[in-house]
This record gives sequence, C-alpha cells and structure tokens, in this order.
Amino acid sequence: MPTTPTTTFSLGNLDLKSLAAALQPYLATSTPPMVTPPVVTPPAGAFYIFNGGVSTNGNLDYSYGNQPWSLSYGKTVLLKGDAAWQPRMPNDNLSTKPFTKVTVKIRPTQPSTFISGMEMIGDVPIPGSKPGGVNIMQYGPNPMVIGQWNTYTIPLSAYGNLPGLDIYKVSFQHQAGPGVNLATDSCEFDALAFVP
Repeated sequence: MPTTPTTTFSLGNLDLKSLAAALQPYLATSTPPMVTPPVVTPPAGAFYIFNGGVSTNGNLDYSYGNQPWSLSYGKTVLLKGDAAWQPRMPNDNLSTKPFTKVTVKIRPTQPSTFISGMEMIGDVPIPGSKPGGVNIMQYGPNPMVIGQWNTYTIPLSAYGNLPGLDIYKVSFQHQAGPGVNLATDSCEFDALAFVP
C-alpha cells in the first residue's frame, strides 16, 4: 500500500510567504461554475417590467445614487435625489428576441434629462454599447414637460448589438438640469415595457 508523504513545518524559522507556497499544492484551486438562471422568454406583445404598481420582478432592483437619495414602489416608482432606477429583469435573464424597443414614462418635478443602459448577467456590457449610456431625450419630449408624463420609446439597437441577447437589468439615470435642487428633486417612472 503506497504511503502519503507528510510535510512537517517548523514555525520557528518559516515565514508566512514560505508557508503559503508550501501549502499551495494541498489547496483546492478550482472555481465553482457560474450558474446562469433560465432565460425568461415573454409572450408575444408588450412585456411590462412595471406598470401601474404591478411588477413582473417583485420590485427587485439595483438602483443607485449619490446621498441622500431614495426609491419607493407604489402605483409608480418614485425616485428622489441624484440617482438612477435600475430594475432587474424577471429571473435576472430576459430574452430580447421578441422585441425591438423599450418604452418608459417619466414624470419629473424639475428640469431633467436621462441616460439609459442595459447589461447582461455578471454586469457584462452589451456588445457595441456606448460608454456613458444612451441619451434617451432624442426618443421623446425634449425638454421634458415638468409635472406631466413624458413617454420615451428607445430602439434596442441604441443600446448596442442586442438582437437575441438576454439582459439582466436596465437603468434610467437622472441627470439634473442647471439650478436644480437635488435635495427636493424627484421623478416618477411607470409603464416600463419591452415592445415588438
């Protein structure tokens, strides 16, 4: 029967770097595989991520901003401060195959513009996407009408080479206009949908 060699260490004259090098062959070095959730392939027609208080993703998001900011879900999504709404897709993996556009309604309280972006699982950029996001103002009212709903319909091609890719999240980042008081600034979102 073969014997397993043993290594004896004397900590009196062994530094940590040497100890780490000596132990390296005994440590597991494999990385567990990344598990990709199943792709959600929505039915034909418009597919709403959020509409009138109803969310297909359980109001899960990766929204972010500069402090102070807040986000709340109700009949609409209310964003306060210098921030972005970044909802997750159902199952974190939505197929774009049936769609050509994304549409969203935004109601600002002060002069604002917005940029938007999408990513695949693992925060992987869409191939061909532009750094800094898509200026959505060219796809709807510009300037925005303060206190009213402004609808933006953005072609998926504006986000990069999307045909058939599966996306993880989409973002709408608030760009406050000159003289805007971020402490009192807010906007609402509704009717976020992917459309054929």
